[in-house]
Amino acid sequence: QQVEIQKRYMAMVKMEDYMDTEDKKYYIRLKSERIEVTKEVYEVYYSMQRKEAYQIERDYRHGLLYYDAWDSENNNGVEYLPDKAANTEEEALDLITRQEFWNLIGQAGDQNDLCKLIAEGRTEREIAEILGIAQSTVNRNKNRLYRRFRKKLK
Repeated sequence: QQVEIQKRYMAMVKMEDYMDTEDKKYYIRLKSERIEVTKEVYEVYYSMQRKEAYQIERDYRHGLLYYDAWDSENNNGVEYLPDKAANTEEEALDLITRQEFWNLIGQAGDQNDLCKLIAEGRTEREIAEILGIAQSTVNRNKNRLYRRFRKKLK
């Protein structure tokens, strides 16, 4: 990419080659042809090229990378990046883990209400009030459930 920047810069430096100083005729190169243009068109064209070269050089110095630099005839540069949003393997494992977890909660029996309240994000104090039991009982039952779940998930 540095070579490309240097080539563009050298092309701009050589823009005097496209200006006929004796007759004050101005030319721009499109593909392989020199086309005569007015002075205004010439200045605008090359000022835009200078700005583009400056931006590319500045981006290169700051470590910016453009995906289109990886483009080829057959591939688009963006296609080389992994799609983190759609990781089907992790989604499938997550789904299985969630299903196993809810199966365990279904097996909790008399502690099923406690599991649902914990899943809702309730505090031990709130759970104790709802179930009409002491907070220490909620804590003890919750820890027993966690131990049971850990054993079954291993």
